[in-house]
Amino acid sequence: MIKIDDVVKQQLPDIRLGIVTAKVQVKPATKELKEELNDTAAMWKDEDFETVRSHPVMADLREAYKLLDADPNRYRPASDSLIRRIIKGKEIYSINNVVDIINMTSIETAYSIGGFDADKTGKDIILTKAPSGIDFEGIGRGHVNIENLPVLKDETGYFGTPTTDSVRTMITNETASILLIFYDFLCNFTLSSALDLTVEYLEKHARAENARSKIL
Repeated sequence: MIKIDDVVKQQLPDIRLGIVTAKVQVKPATKELKEELNDTAAMWKDEDFETVRSHPVMADLREAYKLLDADPNRYRPASDSLIRRIIKGKEIYSINNVVDIINMTSIETAYSIGGFDADKTGKDIILTKAPSGIDFEGIGRGHVNIENLPVLKDETGYFGTPTTDSVRTMITNETASILLIFYDFLCNFTLSSALDLTVEYLEKHARAENARSKIL
């Protein structure tokens, strides 16, 4: 079960989560997927940082961080960091087919997407606001102070924010089932199409089975 904490709902009454679940085959990305990822990244290469900030999904996310007393410039949402990397002319690294699909969808839609091994998360998940003094080991980031960030929590602890996900629940070559969570803070109308796009990519590039999406 996934739910949103009442405290978060009070501060962000329009918050929604997009959810995708599927059985997948995690493998190195094919040449075709890498080319699609590069083509998608190219849509941003001639833009500037102000265009990123003003994108409706990104602007909503940054405003939500401010309402939660989190600094969006210090803790950049993952989609913001990805797109800024492209504008700076840096490469988007290929990790594996599933992570590349998440990154490609994030670049295309500007949503920050949490990508998790569903077998490593608990049965009861809640999106809450991280209290002071809380951190976790972020993927490729070491220990990250997540105070005031919107964060996913299960029975074991905190594991995912729009800025970074934790090592504990990361997708690896051994992952067989995935849970993807799209953070939509101000009821953006593009969420449904972003979920549909993700399912399409997973079926095409990761042999996804039983792929399902919903909006919470």
